[in-house]
Amino acid sequence: MDFYFQIGKPKDSSFKVKNFPPILRSIYASPTYIKAHGQPADPLALSEHFCIGYTAKDSAIWYLKSEKQEQAVKVALRISVADPIIHKLLTLDGLGIAQLPVWAALPEVENGKLVAVLPDWKPEPLHFHVLYAERSSNAPKIKVFLEFIEQFISTEADPRSSHYQTSEIFQIS
Repeated sequence: MDFYFQIGKPKDSSFKVKNFPPILRSIYASPTYIKAHGQPADPLALSEHFCIGYTAKDSAIWYLKSEKQEQAVKVALRISVADPIIHKLLTLDGLGIAQLPVWAALPEVENGKLVAVLPDWKPEPLHFHVLYAERSSNAPKIKVFLEFIEQFISTEADPRSSHYQTSEIFQIS
């Protein structure tokens, strides 16, 4: 294997890492879900709602930040899947509240199919990396590939930012 993509902080130091700007996330639900279950008033109220998560456990801890504070909230997961697009589809179907990448949710927010939940509170961004073996770092194919994707990932040319400013969907320093 020459390289692989990873979401989350890399743990294996034997690989070289190319970091990309983190992907911003927010919390969303469908209007149908909110009508049936209400809008949480604060982060702790999430524990009383059906949530959609990434972990295989029955419950998870969501770490949320506002401008002034941080909160760790234990939520009960109704459904757990690893794919953020499946999260979006389940959320659109009214099955719960989910943390979604902003780029995936904004079109649905604009057309009224999703609403922001606790908009002043944000989950940690998703960290995105390409990892490759130290021995391949000088290989022309690796250099060409990294140069190619650098033109697109987290830039104005990124297809995920076609209708939005990159600063709306990526944590650009």
